[in-house]
Amino acid sequence: MKNRVIFVLGGPGAGKGTQCAKMVEHFDFVHLSVGDLLRKERAKSPPSENAELIESYLKEGKLVPVSISLALVREAMEREKEGSVFLIDGFPRNDENLDGWTKAMQGVVNVCGVLVYDCPIQELQRRILSRGETSGRSDDNLESAKKRFKTFEGDTMPVVRRMEESGIKSVHIRGENKLEKVWEDTRDAINGIMASEVVACNEGLDACLGVGGKGLEQFVDENIVGDFREHLRIMQLGNGGREGGAMTMKKVGVEGRTATVEMRGERKEEVVRVWERREGERGGWMLIHYSLRMGV
Repeated sequence: MKNRVIFVLGGPGAGKGTQCAKMVEHFDFVHLSVGDLLRKERAKSPPSENAELIESYLKEGKLVPVSISLALVREAMEREKEGSVFLIDGFPRNDENLDGWTKAMQGVVNVCGVLVYDCPIQELQRRILSRGETSGRSDDNLESAKKRFKTFEGDTMPVVRRMEESGIKSVHIRGENKLEKVWEDTRDAINGIMASEVVACNEGLDACLGVGGKGLEQFVDENIVGDFREHLRIMQLGNGGREGGAMTMKKVGVEGRTATVEMRGERKEEVVRVWERREGERGGWMLIHYSLRMGV
C-alpha cells in the first residue's frame, strides 16, 4: 500500500500547525512540517552542509531550494510505517516545489488532497507578533511575515490552482475563525477526502464480487474473509447467483479511522459495510464488518 499525502498550505500564522496537531490526534495521521524539518536541519550539531543556506533563506522569507526540502521530507517519510497518511505542512509552495515533487514522488505516494487555510494579512501579522514573543524563531517577525505572505500569495496560490486543475481535491478553510469552527471545518474536509478513498475501495470490492470473489483478500480483513465468502455463497443461492440486485450507494460516513458505507438494492435490501484504515503491508481501508437486511 502506497503512502498517502495531504498537503497543508496557508500563510504564516494561518493555523496550519495547530490544525495538524488536532488531525494527528483525531485521525492518527503523521505530521511533517517542512519548516520544522528545515529548522532541525539548521540546528544540527555539528552543522550540516546546508545549515547556513537554510538560515539565510528563512530569515529572508524565501523558499529553500526544493532539493533540500524534498530530501528532508523523503527521509522523514521513510522512518514511518508503510501505508501511512502524511500531512505535508508548508509544501509545495511554488512551481519548483511542485515540479520537484512530481518528478521525485510520482508513483511513490498518492496525493489525496490539499487543505488551504485562508487568513487576512492583518490577522496573520497579529498572530506572528504574538508568537514571536515566545517562539525564538528567527522568522517570527513582522518583516519576515510580510515577505512570507507575499510569497504565499504570489507563488503558492498559483500552485494550488495548478493542483486543482490537475484534479487534486482542494478545500479552502477560513483560518481567522474561532478555533472550534476551524477544527470543525478541517474535520469535515478530511472526512470528505478520506471518503473518496473509501468509495474507491468499496467499488474495488464490488468488482471482486463481479468475478466470483477473486481478490477479496486485498479488501476484506483476514479474520472475516471466510465468513464473508460463506455469506456471499448463501446470498447467491437465494438470488440467482448474485449477491443481490443492483446496489446504489446511499451514504458514506467517515469518523477517525473508521468508515461506514450504506447501500440499497433494487429489491430493497440494505447493505452496511464498515471499513477501517490501516498501515503496514496490508495498509489502506479494509472491510471489518458486513451486514445485509432483506426487503427493508
